[in-house]
Order: sequence, then C-alpha cells, then structure tokens
Amino acid sequence: MILSFGWAVLAVALFASSASTPPVRSMPPPFRSTATARVGPWRFARRTLLLAGFAALAGVAVVGPVVAAGLAMLALLGHWWRGRRRVADDLAAREDAVPEVVELMAVALRSGASATSAVERVAQVTGELPVVPVRVAAERLRSGLPAGDAWAALRELPEPAGPEMADLLDAAERTGAAVADSMSDLADSARAERRRRLETKVQRLPVLLLAPLVLCVLPSFLLLVCAPIVITGLGDVL
Repeated sequence: MILSFGWAVLAVALFASSASTPPVRSMPPPFRSTATARVGPWRFARRTLLLAGFAALAGVAVVGPVVAAGLAMLALLGHWWRGRRRVADDLAAREDAVPEVVELMAVALRSGASATSAVERVAQVTGELPVVPVRVAAERLRSGLPAGDAWAALRELPEPAGPEMADLLDAAERTGAAVADSMSDLADSARAERRRRLETKVQRLPVLLLAPLVLCVLPSFLLLVCAPIVITGLGDVL
C-alpha cells in the first residue's frame, strides 16, 4: 500500500504539473513561479505537490491501493506522452516559422539594410513567432558582441535553412556581397521543404486512423451487431 501511495503521489504531481502549468521557457520572467520543490529529477510547484498528496490519499481511500497504483501508472504514461508531444510540437512550430524569417531577412536586405541591421529589424517583427535564436542574435549585436556570435545563434534554427541563412549573412557582413536574391531562393526552398513535411503528414493520416478503427470502431461493431446474432443463435440451439 505504501508503494502504491508513493506512485500515486508522484503520478498525480506529474499529471497536475504538466496539465496546469505551461512550459517554463514560454512564460515571461515576471510570471515564473518561485515556490517550487524538487522531487528527484523533477521540479514542481509546492501547491501541486500538496494537491497531489490529497488526491493520492483520496484515491487510495476510495478505490483501494491496487486501482490507485493502476491510475498512477496511467497518469505517468500520460505525462510521458504529453512531454513527447510538446517537444515534437515545439520543433514543428520552429520549423514552420523558418520560411517567414528567411523571407523577412531577404526583404530587409533588399531594402538596403546591412546584415546586422537586417537581423535587428527582423527580430523586432517576429515577436509572435517561435524563433528565439533570431532575438538572441539581435541581443548579442546590440550588446556589442562580435557578429560571429550572432551568426552562431542563428545556426541554432532548424536545418538546413538556419545554418545557410547564417552563412549568407556572414558573407554579406565580411565581404559586402549582395545576398538578397540568395536569401529569397533560400526562403523558397524552406517553403518547399515545409510543404513536403505537410504532405508527408497527410500521407501518414490513414495509417494513424487505423488504431482507433481497429481498437474502437471494430469492437463496437462486433458487440452491437455480431454479438446479438450469436447470442440469439445460441439461445435457439440450447
């Protein structure tokens, strides 16, 4: 019972933390919670741990230790899956935003801005896009760091568009070469890559739909249609 109680506390804490608190990296600094406590490799808000304790006690008291342990395992599995989906969604959002960033960079360069000025201008208009490396690069330039440090930040954008954009800006800064057309070609390539990813997801959709079809629709059909016929036939035979 003690083991199941511990599982229940940890699982409810993980579930409540992931369900009610957005990722820390997406929260502005003034709103980050400081009332936290560490449990092993995880960090939770203290009110979350208190809620988890009460929920675990209620679960063990109401449904028993075995069912509470089972629910705890389900909560842990849900937390793990939610974390994987969050990471995948964040990566997909960054990849989808890259073409717009490259196109804005090309527009800024075509308007006569230097490479460093283009980065600062693009950083000002991409506040709603998940492209933190662009804003980091602009901050480094404003703080007086070498341009190479800013290009290193831009190389953290998803490949291949991020590193290639950084190389073009580096060439424009060092040699003064006109890279606006090359940047536009890179934006077209990034949009084509995004379209290919979307087409791949669409092609995978029928395969993903097989799971609910096999696990939900087919058993329901067997229970609602076939089972009454079989039971009626057995009743007539017996």
